[in-house]
Amino acid sequence: MKTGILGICSAVLMTVSPASAQTIDLEQSIESALQYAKVQDFDAALSALSSVSADDKTRYTHRFTKARILTWSGRHSEAEGVYSGLLTEYPSNPDVKVSYGYLQFFKGNLQTAESYFNNVLTEHPTYLDAYEGLQRVYDLRRSSKEVPYANLSDAVSCPTGYGEANDGSCHPLSTSLRR
Repeated sequence: MKTGILGICSAVLMTVSPASAQTIDLEQSIESALQYAKVQDFDAALSALSSVSADDKTRYTHRFTKARILTWSGRHSEAEGVYSGLLTEYPSNPDVKVSYGYLQFFKGNLQTAESYFNNVLTEHPTYLDAYEGLQRVYDLRRSSKEVPYANLSDAVSCPTGYGEANDGSCHPLSTSLRR
């Protein structure tokens, strides 16, 4: 019987530690799902995530990845349900809050999105994704006729920690930001 290198590696992992084999399967599933999402094949991405064990489906990384893919695919009400559980279990997790802020942004709930991005920046002032989310909110407000301010000069041009360039775009005042 011919056995390829992949089969041998899988057999060794299963023999050494069945629990770690499940983790590898989860990691491979998430990696595969994100690759599908990158090319906007969201059904394949969600299918890749659904192939893991029931136990793995309860893990943070699985649920967080699923919520993000549901958001990107436009399945916002499903994403909202997953994020609801994550926010309850991990109320101070900045990744969950920023991703939830993006869900709100894509749903058109700019005030809620802004609130989540600002909340993260209060606790994690160098969190680049939160700054980028705020920038998207401000850019959309600038380009929209339905700006929630009496006039644009009353609006804050750039988020805290950002400066306004000559072209009206915002740029970080500090270069030591993290993703």
